[in-house]
Amino acid sequence: MPTVGRMTAITSTAYSRDLGDELRRLREKFTGLTGHAFVLAFSVSAWRAFVVSVA
Repeated sequence: MPTVGRMTAITSTAYSRDLGDELRRLREKFTGLTGHAFVLAFSVSAWRAFVVSVA
């Protein structure tokens, strides 16, 4: 893997882009959520789980 400074750079391949596209299509088909809405929904549920576990 190529490195940039001390960090490893993960390069994108045609296969990884196709896989990402397929996962996006499945997410949108079965959840009806766009990427932004999915992140918001996940963030809220993760925050609630954290608050409950700390309380």
